[in-house]
Amino acid sequence: MNNIKAFVVGVSDYTEINANNLPFCLLDMNNFSQAIKVGLHVQERDIIHLGKSFNGVVSVERFWEELKHFIAELEEQATIIFYFSGHGTSTNPHYLALSDGFVKTQELIEVISKSRARNKVLFLDCCYSGNFSIAKSIKIDIEDSIDTFNGTGYAVLTSSNEQEPSFGDDIGSVFTNILCTAITNKFLSREGMLSLQDLQTWVKRALEIQTENNPNNPQHAIFRANMGGTIFLKTSDYAPYVREHYYLENNNFIIHSLDPLHNGSVKRYAAKVILKSMLKDEDIAKVTLEISRLLKHADIYKSEQQKYTYKNQKTNIIWVYFGFSEEDITNSNYYGIATWVDEKQNKDWWYRLSDKQQKIINNVHFKKNSLYTMLKKFMNENTISDIEAIEQLRQVRVQMLNTAENFGR
Repeated sequence: MNNIKAFVVGVSDYTEINANNLPFCLLDMNNFSQAIKVGLHVQERDIIHLGKSFNGVVSVERFWEELKHFIAELEEQATIIFYFSGHGTSTNPHYLALSDGFVKTQELIEVISKSRARNKVLFLDCCYSGNFSIAKSIKIDIEDSIDTFNGTGYAVLTSSNEQEPSFGDDIGSVFTNILCTAITNKFLSREGMLSLQDLQTWVKRALEIQTENNPNNPQHAIFRANMGGTIFLKTSDYAPYVREHYYLENNNFIIHSLDPLHNGSVKRYAAKVILKSMLKDEDIAKVTLEISRLLKHADIYKSEQQKYTYKNQKTNIIWVYFGFSEEDITNSNYYGIATWVDEKQNKDWWYRLSDKQQKIINNVHFKKNSLYTMLKKFMNENTISDIEAIEQLRQVRVQMLNTAENFGR
């Protein structure tokens, strides 16, 4: 599973520095640890806890001693998760408050960011925690692979901005409770992976809703990153659904492929079809009706869930994309698109006519592509080799990634 190493800190005893004790920070620490065990499958042996023993007392000396030892043991491919729940100062610069003193937030971020681990994530649940900065975003070199670039760097997600306190009570901190819900929310995962981008977006929005419902206690999460792409954290084993390929050939046409576009209660397909000869529009309508009969009980799905939902249902809508060659299908340059819908659908909607290229023929809506011939000629005259295309795509991709990384920084 994930090669995650976690450093989890919950400071609840502040007697020595005459600050209010925060007993719920111990609960935060336990909740967060449980969340990463359940949601990210982090092993207990891979979690360092500070504050779990000694009644919530965490000294500055012990903090740095344990953290430096933790960092020294890291492997290059590890992902660090650092979590802190406790007091934060309203000063500039910002400090995390420990039981007998303070740790400069910016120094902590820099120490973790320089560790050998490929990627690092810090979650700070304390007052005024948005008061920090990050180094300039890294850039990808054209010689680097996307895999090398993606996920390399560090990110910080905080419970509040630099002017706001963070709130909590006997059920734990608002931010930590939301964060734990996100980490264990299986619906945030895609193909068995949870992206840091989706995680922070969900947490930020949940806190915004919390603030809308509690305007006297505003709290806005802050996310900043010095990272290529995003980090993907494994949440479950994933076996992709193997979709069946539909192919049918007769004397007049080839159904080259069939894409399931099922939605709600409606079973829908997009069929890519190669015509073997030029046909009149009336004949294309006949072919469309023949295809609708062939696909009336088609069983092509994107997932097990789709299969479960639509397995025994007749097809309601079919879009037929007509071309005259494999090249047309590959280039998505279609001679025309026909639409067939059954009697249960709103034909006034699906068969509406908005320009002279569209017509209704024998209960089929057909739209001819007036640019088909011109586009086919253009594509034939402007085709480059696979090697040239790959190199151009590589350069564009690098430029896009670097632009995206700097956007909004």
